[in-house]
Amino acid sequence: MKGKFIMIDGIDGSGKSTIMNMWQEILEAQGKKLFLLKDFWQENGRHPRADEIPDDTYAIISAEPTYVWTGAAVRYEMVQNGTDYSPLAIATGFALQRLVLYKRVLLPALERGIHILQDRGVSTSLCYQSQAPLNIEIVAGLEGNAFALEHAPDVLMLMDITPERCMERLSGRKEKDDNAIFEKLDLQKQFATCYTSGEFTQLFISRGTQIERFNSDQELAILKPQLESLLTKFL
Repeated sequence: MKGKFIMIDGIDGSGKSTIMNMWQEILEAQGKKLFLLKDFWQENGRHPRADEIPDDTYAIISAEPTYVWTGAAVRYEMVQNGTDYSPLAIATGFALQRLVLYKRVLLPALERGIHILQDRGVSTSLCYQSQAPLNIEIVAGLEGNAFALEHAPDVLMLMDITPERCMERLSGRKEKDDNAIFEKLDLQKQFATCYTSGEFTQLFISRGTQIERFNSDQELAILKPQLESLLTKFL
């Protein structure tokens, strides 16, 4: 039986990382064996081979952009403030790192029955990179994105929270590992509109993806039981 592919997405500061961390804690408390891609990337500087992911792995915890190869160039160079890469170059970079991640890691793991829980993905590019002069149709047509849409996630969980609230959260962060060009209120408002648009949601629904909208502006004590229930439903 194939594994389930669960993708979580939303604007910056919407709580994705918090939710992914809570899912990881919940699964580990249940005794599930997890493979943490970020740890592997940072320790080895590359993607894992199939034989480096144990057969008894229950789920892979993944994220985009990746921290290696093309993903590292995107994360640490192309989307940093002060650089001048074109929107098409940035969109292409995201699509290429995605193509490698899917072919090298995600699809082989899913075929082995391993679940994937991923922070961001092709859904992010469709909103973040589809602003003028690009659009959703152009971004969706890039090779890595078209390939990812052919293998669309089983569930896409989108954070339901206002851009203003997200910017409050971002301003209060003491530690950040990026200096990304996207964390501006006007841009976040555009991205938030995209995530709720019919054109965006139809791209996934037409490919069999279940769209789940989640109110992430809640206290952690309230979030945890909801997230545990969702995991049971999804997996």
